[in-house]
Parts: sequence; structure tokens; C-alpha cells
Amino acid sequence: MNLERVKFVGTRDAETALAAYQAGEIDAVTNAPFEPLALKLLKPYADYHRGTYGALTYYSFNITHRPFDDVRVREALAIAIDRVRVSEDEMGGATEPAAKFLPDSISVEQSKAVVERSATLDKDLDRARRLLADAGFSEGQGFPTIRLLINRNEQQRQVAQAIAAMWRVALKIETEIILKNWDEYEAMIHTGDYDLARRGVVMQTTDEFTNINMLFSFEAKPPAASTLTPSSATGPKEGAKASARESTSDKRTSIDSEAEALSQLKAIPIYFASSHALIKPYVSGFDSNVLDAPSLKKVRIDTSWQQPRTNAN
Repeated sequence: MNLERVKFVGTRDAETALAAYQAGEIDAVTNAPFEPLALKLLKPYADYHRGTYGALTYYSFNITHRPFDDVRVREALAIAIDRVRVSEDEMGGATEPAAKFLPDSISVEQSKAVVERSATLDKDLDRARRLLADAGFSEGQGFPTIRLLINRNEQQRQVAQAIAAMWRVALKIETEIILKNWDEYEAMIHTGDYDLARRGVVMQTTDEFTNINMLFSFEAKPPAASTLTPSSATGPKEGAKASARESTSDKRTSIDSEAEALSQLKAIPIYFASSHALIKPYVSGFDSNVLDAPSLKKVRIDTSWQQPRTNAN
């Protein structure tokens, strides 16, 4: 039957919403921040639904610092990350690995002719090592310690430590994780006092151009001097010359598409948030989208639905 009205019920927390759902007081639960343990218990049930939410956690490069002005270095770091492991272990399976900047429902079909390197940033350790060697840092020799800035958050600290360990094992590169309270963190981003910085964005639209520009709107500004500022040490002269040539395409600040963002690689996508919903079996058409804002236009209630009988032995 068609709906005549919909009543939205606010609850204090996910546990209260789950209790109301189990008691039959509500027909659907959405936008609920379930704990990882609760999600593991809910996954086997048919009325549990999980989708990708357009909220991205990513690491942004300060490309005014060498050697991060070299796109080969940036790609090597990006594809040395095991995003599946980060989502499953550090995030408790509550997030979706992000091998690109936008969820599939927002991204347009990529063209290999436009994306010079890869349409996604899947883990590829062999290629990562080759890229780093081509940039003049074979086996990580001469590479400066990465200064990774994150806001003070225990979960983000664990993620940063896991990624730093991946870089150390795969590329023999060391990372200094800099934890700061929010005000100090924002101030350091404003002054460009970092090599990589943890950032997050919640997408407000399904428009690719708008989301890509939102992702790259805060980039660190280059210093007034014409020379680039080294982060703590510079690599071999050969690598420095190559990186200067590679960085010419990075001078324009505007990025118009995900294909261009993947080509320039001014940031590393890490994971998307997940949306979680519980929907009664007699409810149809309650489909969440990437903005975690279900449309009620197609929602129907099957008034003839009955609970399946279980055979008692």
C-alpha cells in the first residue's frame, strides 16, 4: 500500500533505536552509529543493510615539500597502503576501503587515456618500489622522515600507526606521527607545517565536480620564494630534477574531475564511512543513497506480510 504519512522518531543512541526496532515500535532504523560489536551481530540478518556513505578520510600531501612534489613518490606511498586491512583491523570493519576519491555512485566512468597512472589506487607493492626507485630513493635510501599530521583521536592514531608500518615494511620509509589538538592541528595545516595531513570530508551532493573541488580546496600554499621547501632532507639530485619536471602539472590549483585527481594525486584516499540500516521485511523501496538520505518516494508497506513460520521439531 502507498504511504499516507511517515513519522520520524529520534532516539538518544543506536542501542535505543535497536531496542525500539526489535519491539516493533519502528519499521526502519537509519543514520545509527552502531558499535563494531553490534554490527558483527547484525550482519547475518536479512533486514540489515550496509552501504557506502559519502564521507571520505584521506591524507593530503603538502606538495611544496620535497620529495612530495614528485608524483611518483606520491603514487608509491598511495599504493603501498593495504586499505582493506585498515578498514577491517583498525576500523573494525565499519568502513569501506577507498581506492579512489569518490564512491562508485558518484564517479563517472574513468578513461585510461585520461588517468595516466591508474583508475584506482589498489595495493601494488612491486610498482610502489619501482616508482620510489625511479624517483631516486631505491630501498628508501635518502628519503626524509615523513611528518604525518593528525588531529588527536585514538582511532586515527591507530590508523596512522598502521599505515606508517606499511610504509616502513614495503618502502623502508620512516614516519613521524604528529598528534595535535584541533586548534593546533588547523594552525599547522594553515601554515603548511606538515608533509601529509589527515583530512576528512562529508559530501553534500552527488555532483562529481563539487565534491572534487571540496576535497582539494584547502591545499597548502607554496612559499613566497621560488624554490621548494625541503621537509627535513632532500633526496638525490637526480630525483630532485625529475620531481621538478613532474610537478609542473601540479601548479594549477583547480581539479575538475576524479580522473584528474587520480592523475595528480595530491592526496591519498584511505576509507569511506559506511551507512547502516535496519529495514523490516514488509517495507520495500527504502533505499539509502551515498548521502545516507533515503528517499521515501518509492517506499511501500506490504500489509499482507506475515512472519514466516518456523518448523518446530
